[in-house]
Amino acid sequence: MKEKTLKASFITFCLLTLFNATPTLAQTTAKNTMSFENWVDRLKNQAFAKGISIETLQNTFLQNKQIDLSANTEQQSTISADKQLQNNLTFSKLLLKQYNDTLFEISHLFGVNVEVLVAIASLENDTVNNFSAIDVLISQSFLHPRDTDLQKELLQALKIIDEGQIEAEQLKSDIQGKLGKTYFKPTTFRDYAIDFDGDGHYDIWQNYPDIFASTANYLSNIGWQSGKAWGIEVGLPEEFNAKLITVNQQKSLTSWQEFGVFQADGNELPNSSELGSLIQIGNDKYYIVLDNYFALLRWKRSTEYAFTVGQLVDLIQK
Repeated sequence: MKEKTLKASFITFCLLTLFNATPTLAQTTAKNTMSFENWVDRLKNQAFAKGISIETLQNTFLQNKQIDLSANTEQQSTISADKQLQNNLTFSKLLLKQYNDTLFEISHLFGVNVEVLVAIASLENDTVNNFSAIDVLISQSFLHPRDTDLQKELLQALKIIDEGQIEAEQLKSDIQGKLGKTYFKPTTFRDYAIDFDGDGHYDIWQNYPDIFASTANYLSNIGWQSGKAWGIEVGLPEEFNAKLITVNQQKSLTSWQEFGVFQADGNELPNSSELGSLIQIGNDKYYIVLDNYFALLRWKRSTEYAFTVGQLVDLIQK
């Protein structure tokens, strides 16, 4: 009964997370009846009413450009996935060596192991942040006028500038309005960004102590637990019920063992009440993913991303 209750609660969480994070059809398809210039004026007046200073508005609402949000800014890799993973591993180890003392101090403060911090930093190293975050968010909200979350994120971005955390011209984002090597929304930035070296700037673009500390602060708040695995590679018995292979169903490791699931090296799974979901990676690999995997999904909603971070963490720890 307890396991069924936990399963139901987990599925409810997943659905709520998906619904809360995904714009509705009306939000994504509604046409803006205003001109872009009038929309900018509307947003400017709203920001002023919310307490944003005249100085900040003058510095940010100046010759705003409507950005082509269909532009593909992702760099297309011409190397294999295995080679890319090795490159990420090499860079992770360089970061670990260069910032060893800082990383272990941050790990101790936030309870997040150093391996996941350098793994995430290596994966986000090539993130393109060439756009004005204000212009991106204005353009996003213009195309999706009913999506009030975008307008809230714009307001938070303006507050970041208004509070002196960063200069307007330095607040750069990707085409989605995500900031820095931590891939933060402006709301997340205000809640979790840290000026770790105390230089007066919350620099998640170039300053690795700030990047690591901000990453650790956020990860610790979304469920990452230091010292715990993200997942276990497993093998399945013959005639296994394929309906059990789904991220939306959790069972204890003991229960998975009772279903005949075993570790990929042939050893038995631990007798543990720790909950995990059985997933398939590629055509022939299976993993029981645990709480730390789901923390990575909360960081960025991508199973490929969460799995790659997990792989890097395991490789760094070897």
